[in-house]
Amino acid sequence: MKTSNYNIFFPNEDKIVGYNSFSDNFIVLEPILYDLYEASVHEDMVEELVNVHENFYDILVKNGFVIDNEVDELAEIKRISNETDDNDEVFELHINPTMNCNFKCWYCYETHIKDSKMNDTTIQSTVALVDKIIEGNPKLKNFKLYWFGGEPLLYFYKTVVPLFEAIYPKIEKRGIEFFSSFTTNGLLIEQKLLDICKKFGVSNFQITLDGHRERHNKVRFVSEKRGSYDEIVNNIKLGLKNGIHMSVRINISEETLYELRNIIHDFIDIEENEKRFLSFSFFEVWQEEKDLTVDISDIVDEFRNMGFLCNYKGEQIASIRNSCYADKKNQAIINYNGDVYKCTARDFATGSREGVLNDDGTIEWNDKFQKRIYDTKFQNKPCLECKILPLCNGGCSQHRLEHINEEYCVHDFNYESKLSVVKERFYSRLFQKIPKKYELNILNSLLNIDADYFRKKEDAVQTTLTSLFMKQVRESLIDELSDINNSYIECLMHLKQNNFSKSDETLAAINKIQDQLSMNDTEEKVLLISGLPVLAYKEYKLGNYERAIELTNQCIINDDLFIDEHAFLYGHKVQQLHNVIRVMLRQGKTHEALNLGNQILNHLMFGKDIQYIGYWIENYQIENDEEVMVMVYQIFTELVSVISKISLDQEEEVNYYQLAFKNMADAPDVLNEFRELVDFIKIKNSFHQSENIDQDNLEILKNDLLESKYVHMHYPLFKSLFISAGQNSYGSNKEEFEKVYS
Repeated sequence: MKTSNYNIFFPNEDKIVGYNSFSDNFIVLEPILYDLYEASVHEDMVEELVNVHENFYDILVKNGFVIDNEVDELAEIKRISNETDDNDEVFELHINPTMNCNFKCWYCYETHIKDSKMNDTTIQSTVALVDKIIEGNPKLKNFKLYWFGGEPLLYFYKTVVPLFEAIYPKIEKRGIEFFSSFTTNGLLIEQKLLDICKKFGVSNFQITLDGHRERHNKVRFVSEKRGSYDEIVNNIKLGLKNGIHMSVRINISEETLYELRNIIHDFIDIEENEKRFLSFSFFEVWQEEKDLTVDISDIVDEFRNMGFLCNYKGEQIASIRNSCYADKKNQAIINYNGDVYKCTARDFATGSREGVLNDDGTIEWNDKFQKRIYDTKFQNKPCLECKILPLCNGGCSQHRLEHINEEYCVHDFNYESKLSVVKERFYSRLFQKIPKKYELNILNSLLNIDADYFRKKEDAVQTTLTSLFMKQVRESLIDELSDINNSYIECLMHLKQNNFSKSDETLAAINKIQDQLSMNDTEEKVLLISGLPVLAYKEYKLGNYERAIELTNQCIINDDLFIDEHAFLYGHKVQQLHNVIRVMLRQGKTHEALNLGNQILNHLMFGKDIQYIGYWIENYQIENDEEVMVMVYQIFTELVSVISKISLDQEEEVNYYQLAFKNMADAPDVLNEFRELVDFIKIKNSFHQSENIDQDNLEILKNDLLESKYVHMHYPLFKSLFISAGQNSYGSNKEEFEKVYS
């Protein structure tokens, strides 16, 4: 074992904080433990720590401070960075509808062009580009659309809306996750505009304030007598009331610094449920020469102490796992005139462009693209030797382009500057991770549930095919077809045990019997009700996933032939959809699986429409179908279980929950049978939004889940609650819960 090259330590009050920039983990040590670590490093005996203090050694290993000798961290950094930047599952498109603006801020680097507006030809070419992106990339799972400028809302109704109308339905039809955001000064926001934005999936606005009212109005004004601060603040609040995330960027210079605290008072009146949609980010304007870090950090703390989510330096910085958009292969900025760029932090002069958008929607890149994405990456020697390389990522690709063949450091080779980034990251994370008053009680509560609750029980309801056989099959064949049905069940058992030879023997026997029977078309289709799921399961077990889905879809269509007379088959169809989700998850089609799961749950629980092959009842009423109710719990808890399993951190979990349980927390008229599931989603949403959670509500939910007749399925729900409530990392909380209930 050896120590990582990316360990950094610094004092904080009476403790020593350790940070590993590769694992992105912090540890807080008593000084005596730090001395022990330092001694082991100095004597080159780090492995001996396991004999001196095993728990401490395990913590160092678990958090990446001590690693295996054969690990090449730099090679791993390059691998992760390349995977991030070459990810074909995501495309980021930035559009500048205009380079005109209704303000002229002194620090703005852009050249504003009056009357510049995207014409119909460029609009059509942009739509053609999106068509090529979504049709030409079968791996695409996430499409991000950003609006920039100029002021993108100037021509919102003439340019932005037509683009949305042409682009959004195609993305939605493909089941691709969609995110859209505007970078705007916020002056033109109105309710009509927000209604359109919500219709087309816009979830974020980034709006800039240049200090408090007086200073802001000197920089951003409509006329000499009309400032913009109050209008913009009111528009931000309007966005919050509409449930849209409003990211407020506060630009800071020495002149604006000392009145920033007053901004807090202008937002103190927003509702608690609106606060979760608001965040503040703090940036020194690029012309500011004085180091304002200490002063700004104090102000950021005041914002945080008032319950506002804040980002400053450490949490803003790009990293190998979250690189700058311009570093990514699958990203482009389309200017109003069809010029193509990669970076929005420089001007949009034609001489700076990196490509051109052709009429057919193809982008013709110039040699800057090759240099940016490939030729200059990991070529700067000081970066390769730097302890914060995984965090800083050597700056962005724009820095690389501007320093070809010369050594550089985005922190001017200043160790204190680098350390300040790490410290701010620590303080930001510490603020978000401070244990809430309920946590210790609820943790003990969740870890002391009688494990017998989770023993698997047999479901009480088992609908048979008897009534269907009696009605659809000739009396002379009922016994034979019943025997075949039982043989299919036997075959299924063999497949579950991976006994393929036995399952093949059983299927061969079934085929032989069928060949000897003179069945009519209806009777053959009756047998397919039980036969197709077994055949689909066999293909699933063999890894032939597309064939498994094809057979499952055939089963759904076959069920529709009999469903008018045999309503119980609706539950059979739901089970087939559940099987499709399982196959998709095994294929790695996580987004598609969670989207389909969301559709099924919303259909069964709230009567919403479902877009899938076959006939699905409008405004479906589940009250009298106990078997389908059981399936709701099966699907719901399986989705929770899968998300906990595949999520590496809370951020990933949040994204998956938004896919799987969209619109469920706010659904009206929830049946009592599903109240506990909706309450679970509400509690999880509160965790995700870092809200204070009433311990009593958690206890009520826990007791409701334990008293439920479906409690044997609730293990994933308790596990998920513990992961969110726990005081350690996402992965550590997961491991702790599993260890207790193993």
